[in-house]
Amino acid sequence: MSNRFSKKCVAGVFVFLFLFCLPMSALADRPELVSRKITGAAPSINGVVGAGEWPGPPQLVFDGDTEPSPPFTYIDPTFVYFCNDLTHIYVLVDAVGDKTQDGGDECLLIFANGEDYILTEGFGDGSMCPDGIQYASGFGSSPNDASSHRIHEFRIPLSEINAIPGQILDFCSPHNSKYMCLRPTGSPGGSLGYDETTGNDNIWPPGLNEVHDMREESRGEWGLLQLQPTQNQNVPTLSEWGMILMGLILAGAAMWAMKRKQSAAV
Repeated sequence: MSNRFSKKCVAGVFVFLFLFCLPMSALADRPELVSRKITGAAPSINGVVGAGEWPGPPQLVFDGDTEPSPPFTYIDPTFVYFCNDLTHIYVLVDAVGDKTQDGGDECLLIFANGEDYILTEGFGDGSMCPDGIQYASGFGSSPNDASSHRIHEFRIPLSEINAIPGQILDFCSPHNSKYMCLRPTGSPGGSLGYDETTGNDNIWPPGLNEVHDMREESRGEWGLLQLQPTQNQNVPTLSEWGMILMGLILAGAAMWAMKRKQSAAV
């Protein structure tokens, strides 16, 4: 009876590991960003970057070392920040390389959670879409550069994609998407800082130039954004999931060794 129970336990552990590893292996190959937890006042979405307003350092830096996404080039440089609280994601795209004050400058963010997604765009003239997103475009200095440059700031409600703190979201910022809410005049580019004067883009993840399918099974080339737990939540990050997985493997190996030892003693 004991040996039969041990066999069932071992089989159960390995079945669990197999099913558990399938989704985690798919996530492990995708680039991950980790949002920062807001512990004080949330950033003001006004197109002005105050000292200490955005928790740093930036999660993304676009510069001459950034992997290209041919045929598009990059603004040089741009600093991107993500943070969240219980109810919102905040994003700063500090495009210090965009020194021209163009109304057609643009920033494109796409977030997805299961079947829910939101695509939001902001333009240098202050217009944006969709409704429900707070956006501000500015042109001035920041802690990253004292000279005037383009600034994009966003405040996105988690409720728009039925998300909560601690979740891992799909995220990307391509050059183009058929879901883009273009203005009447149209727009030639998106990404994490499109400069209308130079035509440069900051595409993330590199190589994801276009998104024309929002279905969950079509997001394998997107990146990931880990929202930070707030208050007393404790949700594992991808690296912590790896430790959990290793613990399960060790537990399974220990049970297998016990089973063999019991068999040898008979």
